[in-house]
Amino acid sequence: MIIHFAAVKHALDRDYEQLREILDIITESGNTLTRERLDKEYEMARSSKYFDEINWWISTKKDLRILARADIVIVEATEESLSVGYQIATAVQLKKPVLILIRKDALSTNTSFGNGISPDFDSLATVKRYDTDSLRVVIGAFINENKIHKKDMRFNFFINPEINAYLKYQAHITGKNKSEILRDLVLREISK
Repeated sequence: MIIHFAAVKHALDRDYEQLREILDIITESGNTLTRERLDKEYEMARSSKYFDEINWWISTKKDLRILARADIVIVEATEESLSVGYQIATAVQLKKPVLILIRKDALSTNTSFGNGISPDFDSLATVKRYDTDSLRVVIGAFINENKIHKKDMRFNFFINPEINAYLKYQAHITGKNKSEILRDLVLREISK
């Protein structure tokens, strides 16, 4: 599966090891990241004298362009970040399942991004609190629940009046809806 990962960038120097562990968990089971940039951004943050002056928006713009490629989105959102919030909203709007990870040890802080997120935020967004002992299980369960081969996929396309007339006629004769008729045709073609 293709997985998009997002995290707060202003805490890279402090959270690098935790973020690296999340990425390793994602990729070790054969998943692909939309883009691997954590190490590069960490080095950039460490080498910058003026960390607050780094223009992270360039990185966020790239993230938003490639987010549509992802099958699912995993976000480390313990701290508040407009960029991370925007990526979550974009993923939900694109109908991507989103796992929002929030460290358990940050529950009492006022800066926790999760303080403003309800567990029933959206049918596509799952909020999970984690610690180092539960991280692997939380991520693994989310990936497993959202594997593409376990779900029917949906897509839209345009048809001309001739195809529409044929589908209507077949729907009337068979009692199936148009999607079922098209699915049967595709399955027959695959099995040839």
